[in-house]
Amino acid sequence: MSSEGSEEEWSNSNSRSEAEGSEVEQSEGQEAQSVEQIISTYKLDHLIELNDSSFEKTQFPKDLVKAVQAAWNDWTHEIGSREARGEAFYTALFDAAPSLQLMFKNPKAVTAMRFMEGLTGLVNAMGDATTLFKEVESLGFRHLEIDVTSIRAGFFREALLDTMEDQLGSEFTMYAKAGFHCLLNYAGAAFCYIRREYASRINCILRSWNVVQKSAMEAALLEGDEEGGEGEDGETGEKEAPKEAEASNAVEKPTQTTATQGDEEAVPTEKEMKVPTTFNEMLLFNASVMGYGASTWMSIVLVQFDVMVRNVANFTRLQEECGVMSLVLAKYKGKILLSEFKAVTLASLRSLLPQDWDGEHEVAWGWLWENIEGLLSSMLGKSAMQEKALERFLTGLSDEVFVCR
Repeated sequence: MSSEGSEEEWSNSNSRSEAEGSEVEQSEGQEAQSVEQIISTYKLDHLIELNDSSFEKTQFPKDLVKAVQAAWNDWTHEIGSREARGEAFYTALFDAAPSLQLMFKNPKAVTAMRFMEGLTGLVNAMGDATTLFKEVESLGFRHLEIDVTSIRAGFFREALLDTMEDQLGSEFTMYAKAGFHCLLNYAGAAFCYIRREYASRINCILRSWNVVQKSAMEAALLEGDEEGGEGEDGETGEKEAPKEAEASNAVEKPTQTTATQGDEEAVPTEKEMKVPTTFNEMLLFNASVMGYGASTWMSIVLVQFDVMVRNVANFTRLQEECGVMSLVLAKYKGKILLSEFKAVTLASLRSLLPQDWDGEHEVAWGWLWENIEGLLSSMLGKSAMQEKALERFLTGLSDEVFVCR
């Protein structure tokens, strides 16, 4: 029995060693593959190079997602902070391509942090095609004012891969390299596509907004001219034909009396019935008609809406305007549903642009408000915490500091 047991143990240990050896050989064979071979294995050949001809959802294999996220976490543990990672990548990027530094106007620390925030968002969303698509689209919108090209996106990709490889060494596997290569090519190509194709949306928004504002200005001038003309005619009428005015009043009185006797509402005249001619008037009118009359927060948005529309292509300015608006909305006591503003906006623009409005306008304006809504949603509710932090900071300052200020 003992001999049979020893033979079985030897057989089991031998089979385990053979299995372990095959796994080692398999892993070594996988590591020996190049980035291009691994990408081809997963049928992601369209991501070997930057292809900005289209922008669609892409589902990455789980193996590549795990490898990328593991390498990202390893890099975090290796360096210890997001600031250090950002500065290391910032240095590598602009050492490789100094001309790119002219495209970024913010200080080094701010730019480096934004690099890391954007890359972290991509890595975290890589496992879900829909989430990744929205994340890349949002980042592309933020880079509209930057002239992103395939060559510059390639510099960005290689700088990140070189930085991670230098600091992780052998821990930065070929699968992680292949995953980052595909992810950055997907994002870089999308940025180029968004900047090129979404330009038509921006032009559509600005062109239609100028028409709306011009029409409102013309209506205001026309209304002013009519009021001035009526005053002059009235003076002339009093001097030239007072008897005709008296006769007219005599004819109107029975008609008004009849309407009162019949308990019917008199039809409002053209002066009494104010027809909305501006976007603000039309939006508030439609809000009341559509059942959003209690949403008085829309008036707060209208104060800065013109500035936001005109800076649709300038993300930094748009973000600042949304930040200011979020502070004002924080003082609002009622319930805020930002999606209501989109419905009322589209309805108002359809009324003001009946001949020009089409599917392109619908998509463009809907896209604009979705981006504004995303920015506002990320800011609403944070002002209370920021106010407390500011209060703690101010109370912690000494009297000497206040005197110096």
